[in-house]
Amino acid sequence: EKETTTLTDIDAATSQDEKIEDEEEKVETQEEEVRPEPERVKAKELKPIIDDIEQIEKDIAVVVEQSSRASYQMKSASDGGETLSVIDSIEQIEKDLAIVEQSSESNTQLKDEIDGGDTSSAPEPSESKHVTALLPSGNRWAISAPDVDLSATWKIVVSDEFKKAYDLYLKNLGQPSIVRSIAVSIVELTTEEITQSDKGRSLCIKGKNLRGVWDRTLVASGSDYENDFDETLHEHTFVDLVTADKERVKAEAWWEDNGTVHRSYLRGGKKYGGGDFESRRYLENDGNTLICESTFHPKEEGTEPAVIKWTFNRAG
Repeated sequence: EKETTTLTDIDAATSQDEKIEDEEEKVETQEEEVRPEPERVKAKELKPIIDDIEQIEKDIAVVVEQSSRASYQMKSASDGGETLSVIDSIEQIEKDLAIVEQSSESNTQLKDEIDGGDTSSAPEPSESKHVTALLPSGNRWAISAPDVDLSATWKIVVSDEFKKAYDLYLKNLGQPSIVRSIAVSIVELTTEEITQSDKGRSLCIKGKNLRGVWDRTLVASGSDYENDFDETLHEHTFVDLVTADKERVKAEAWWEDNGTVHRSYLRGGKKYGGGDFESRRYLENDGNTLICESTFHPKEEGTEPAVIKWTFNRAG
């Protein structure tokens, strides 16, 4: 009976222990359900941070590459040799990195600014292109300078000095005194209407005085922006003209002094002992005055050229 009591007590104690253990397991289970898993929570929290770090690293690489490229382009495009210093470049990159680290939206905006920013100072990508010459070559041009236009109605300026020079000019041409006197008395009625076209290749001149109208068109030949004129390879362009004295001659023309002076020759004339007439026309006084330097080159050797300088004011 004593042994029976002892076994009964042992069974009761064991049963009680099992109950306690069951209770403890329930408590532990409840605690585990309530307590978050440290490792899982940590990994979940780190994932967006890791993603942000990876994105920032990518953005940093883009900024560094773009900043280096921009520095090289600015160095190549600088006119006076002034470039960004190393310190300036580093400070600029640090500023860009600070912007990158602010937010992914800022990163996107920065990339848009870098990709689509102002690149007017940067050189164009290297391509094989035909570059138009800044100026035609040589001193014989077929065209005038872009800002030179002789087109206008011009009225002669006559002074006492000019009348004396004009009388001497006619005398050197072999004109008698009576002819010179009449010509000098009516010279102040002289006008010229000039029409310049085709970039200066064509110059139509209509001279008027009491003797009548002398209408002629001079055609210039020489270099232009696309073609170079070589005296040894190319022929001058000649056109047939009738002079004021009703002579048939060959005329050639061109522009010189960087397209500011129109020069022409009337060749093959037989009057005045034979010879060539040369004219040089150019503008003065901000384009309001036309100068025409005329020279007769006698065919006969030893004969002095006849020279006169005409001055015209813009009349319309």
